[in-house]
This record gives sequence, C-alpha cells and structure tokens, in this order.
Amino acid sequence: MVLDRNLYGALAFAETGESLHLNIRALQVGSGDRVVGVTSSGDLLLALLAAGPESVIGIDANRAQTVLAHLKAAAMATLSVEEYLRFMGPMEADPRDRLATFSRISRDMPSFARRYMLTRQKLVAEGILNQGMTHRIIQVLKAALALVMSRQTVNLFLGTTVALLALWQIRTGIKPGLTFHF
Repeated sequence: MVLDRNLYGALAFAETGESLHLNIRALQVGSGDRVVGVTSSGDLLLALLAAGPESVIGIDANRAQTVLAHLKAAAMATLSVEEYLRFMGPMEADPRDRLATFSRISRDMPSFARRYMLTRQKLVAEGILNQGMTHRIIQVLKAALALVMSRQTVNLFLGTTVALLALWQIRTGIKPGLTFHF
C-alpha cells in the first residue's frame, strides 16, 4: 500500500511521465467542457487549459502535488518561458533568484499553497522540478542506459517533458478567466 511507504506528503511527481500530446488528443477537451482529473504533476491539467474548458479541477490525496500545480500555474501565468525554466529547475539559476521569483509569483497562489511552500523553500531554491521522486528515478535510469546507448538515443526515450510544457505556454499561454481549482 502506498501509504505504508510514506509517499504522501513528499513530492512524488514534479513532471509528468506521460505524453501530454497523446493525452490531449485522446481527451478532446473543448470549450464548455468540465475537466476533473488526478492532479499528479499538474502538467496534463494545466495543458488542458489551452483547449478552453469551462473549468479544470484537480484532485490528489498528496497535498504536495496540489501545491506544485498551484506553483506551476502561478509561474506560467507570470513568467516568460526562459524565466519559468530557470525558476522550476531545468535551466541553471542562482538559488537566490529562484527564491526572489517565488516571492513575486507566490502572491498569485492560494494562501494554503503559499504557506506550504514557504516551509519548503529549499525545494524552490534547488529548482522544484529536480526534486520529485520521478525525476530522481529517471536520472538513475538515464545514467544506466548511457552505458549501453548513445546520449541522443537516451534523450529520445527519456527526454524532459518540460520542453513540451514550455512549447505549450509559448503557443497558448494560460487564458485568463478560466476556473482552475486544486
């Protein structure tokens, strides 16, 4: 049972391990639709906002996942793609800059999410996308596969989903006025 492993309360999924493109195509969300899903990393639910549904509601038993989704939404609504990637962790950034960015964008987060992150500023300083258990597992897997495959092949199969999220933000942005709850 998952609860026995003490996963709840820890950040499990900082990024999605699934294809956002395939999920978006399969779900065929459109304007006026109401979307309910497991929050997990928040990536799929955030990406579905581009289709213009009436509302997107995320549910997750793990509070850390809910807070992460609020953090991503606030970051996407406020930051450029490069700022987002630096803040979240895939691009290098000074930890003090990440904390300053958090201070600026966290005003757009619900108070419970902001309070939660204020007690976990180390995650922000180190780049939160580098902190989830999935990220750590993928890094170990990449290192093992690099022993038997070219780096290009490894990246083809295990490349970051952040690039897809960044492309989505460039093309669509988060449309104001949508109902988005976690």
